Amino acid sequence: MNNLGSEPRTPHARPPRRRPTGLEVWNAFARALDATAHFIVWAVRRAARGLHLALALCIHGLAVVRALTPTVRALCLALAFVLALGLALGAAPARRLLTTRTVSFVEDGIAAQLRTQARTVADVLTEYDIALGEGDVVYPALSAELEAGDEIQIRRALEVRVRADGQTHTVSLLNGTVGKALYLAGVTVDADDIVYPARTELVSSGMDITVRRVEVHEETEEQRIPYHITYQDSDDLYLGEEEMVRQGSEGVKAVTYRVVHIDGAETERTVVSEEVVEPAYNRIIAQGTRPTPTPRPTATPRPERTATPKPTSTPKRTATPKPAKTPDPDEKDADEITDNTITVNGETYTYARTLTVMITAYTHTGRKTATGVWPEVGTVAVDPSVIPYGTRLYIPGYGFGVAQDTGVSGNHIDVFFDTEAECITYGRKRDRTIYILE
Repeated sequence: MNNLGSEPRTPHARPPRRRPTGLEVWNAFARALDATAHFIVWAVRRAARGLHLALALCIHGLAVVRALTPTVRALCLALAFVLALGLALGAAPARRLLTTRTVSFVEDGIAAQLRTQARTVADVLTEYDIALGEGDVVYPALSAELEAGDEIQIRRALEVRVRADGQTHTVSLLNGTVGKALYLAGVTVDADDIVYPARTELVSSGMDITVRRVEVHEETEEQRIPYHITYQDSDDLYLGEEEMVRQGSEGVKAVTYRVVHIDGAETERTVVSEEVVEPAYNRIIAQGTRPTPTPRPTATPRPERTATPKPTSTPKRTATPKPAKTPDPDEKDADEITDNTITVNGETYTYARTLTVMITAYTHTGRKTATGVWPEVGTVAVDPSVIPYGTRLYIPGYGFGVAQDTGVSGNHIDVFFDTEAECITYGRKRDRTIYILE
């Protein structure tokens, strides 16, 4: 049906609520009061009827009892007393029997049935002397009231020990990982620290967790670069002659180490990088290649003959002194050498062993020695793996010395002179025996 053009419908409006008059209120109150009075009368009548019936029964019972013989009457009274006493004594057990309930008790997955009259969970735990430790969880809450068939669950917390930074922490938790135990103990760790067991491992009762602090840093130190000795041929020198072309000098390099400390003790040191700060320069010695000229032979003059006068008398024989031997700097210049002693200038020294080496010479380089002292006459450069630093030496042709520097390798030593001219004069000496003093 088409409603176009028609007026819109409006819903019926509810009539406004009217306030009751005083008479209407009074009539309603009177009706309620009348109903209450009727109920009270009905209840009293019913109670009266019950009392009347009970009274009638009591009167009838007394009449029956009076009609009985004294013996039977006494028996009835005794029976009534016994019944009353039984009811009095059985009231409490009956009440307990009616109020006793069975509940389930589950602790860490182990179940048991408990019979109790307790009303709340806390009362049941007290009745059966069940204690709760720190971190233990009970469900329902301790204040919850129980009904027959309810279940009480207790989950015991696990105790673990956390050892870190010289301290031991004991924490309790229901479950979780080692990382959670560390959090509860207030112990923080970083990626380099060592945690045993692993942080992702689940905790167990009595577990010991150990944290070892790891510190990683870099250290840079300067090290000496030893120089080497190189030889080059020279036509300006005869065969067997040598001349120093350039004095060698040690270099310096910066070595960076990665150092690992565990609980304060260094456990690892590895080289990360090396950078040459000052390069080393090799010592260059020229060796002669020019043939040595052959000297021409010269005529030997004949000795003149002289007449020897005849002695007039025979003189006494006297010991002819031996000529003093001039020490050869290239040979042993000690006064006396035995199997284990050497005497120099009247002083006797004990040596531990001998060593055959090649000897060269060097002078000032502008830096201290490898042992940190300034070089002087008597300073000897050695290979520390062959002759340790601090070893006292006796070197024939040079004298006493101490191993205090490096820059050579193997059975090779370098003796110190104050001037380059002295080094050139000293030259190089092969296969020479030196003495390691005690």
